[in-house]
Amino acid sequence: MESISFTVYPNPVNDILNIGYSLAEKDIASLRIYNLEGKEMKNLQLSQWATGVSIDLSNFSKGTYLYVYHVNGVIEKTGKLIKL
Repeated sequence: MESISFTVYPNPVNDILNIGYSLAEKDIASLRIYNLEGKEMKNLQLSQWATGVSIDLSNFSKGTYLYVYHVNGVIEKTGKLIKL
């Protein structure tokens, strides 16, 4: 079993959130961001050919959000994100 490589920075974030990750050749991954009421705010499909992505959160209100990282339909990592 491969170890999961996934990082979220900076956290807390002002406007631009960076996601670092690595996937195996046939992996399918997504990142979903939810507000604390459970509303999905962002749903991104992550490319297996990239090692990271920058997400513009400037339109998000200040507060706390939750992120869920899925690989091949399985939740691999969850966490809290603070928007300043």
